[in-house]
Amino acid sequence: RSHRSQRVFVSLAGVHRFWWMPEITSSPDMGGCSQRDNSDCRRCRSYRSIKSGVGPNKGFIAQEVEQVYPIAVKTITDVIPSIYERPLNREIKGDEATFTLSKPHGLKAGDRVRLCLPRDQKTFDIVRIDTDNIFTVNGWSEQGEEGECFVYGKEVRDFKEIDYDRIHNLNVSATQELARQLEQLRAENAELRSKYDSMLRANEAVNGRLAKLEALLDSGASKR
Repeated sequence: RSHRSQRVFVSLAGVHRFWWMPEITSSPDMGGCSQRDNSDCRRCRSYRSIKSGVGPNKGFIAQEVEQVYPIAVKTITDVIPSIYERPLNREIKGDEATFTLSKPHGLKAGDRVRLCLPRDQKTFDIVRIDTDNIFTVNGWSEQGEEGECFVYGKEVRDFKEIDYDRIHNLNVSATQELARQLEQLRAENAELRSKYDSMLRANEAVNGRLAKLEALLDSGASKR
């Protein structure tokens, strides 16, 4: 399943997209009805929030939203921070550059990988997988050999992105429906209370008449 087993987070501004870190907890404060009740709001700490020191954010898992409200999720080609480390070694041979990492990279020949270079970021084609920790890209001749390099991650064609405008509209509709149901329940409750009060008054009247009848019966029996 490669990256599909991970989780995608889209900020509430609908602009930035992050991959979930392991810190995920359910939050009951954004439940809903209809489509919303199957997609829990989650708390996560993204790569950007870790870098900037910002606390956890809240959002939805795109794969879960897609199951219950697919119109709010689109699939695009993007790069994920699946590696996110500075290489231990970089060896340049002509048009190719070979990178050695401290951990398995999870790449295969034919993938594309994003590298952060001194001047910009560029996505390269992987032409060879030497080991689980070493890979080689081509098209390096224009980059030169100077400056630091950072391996960001692989390009994927099924990156899930949430349209939070649609989630917002769904939330408004769900809130309106809940408000309508609440008013209906209040009206039904008021009607039932009115009927209950009427039954109490009728019962009190019946009890009063019974008490009078019992008193008359007791009075007649004593006269005999």
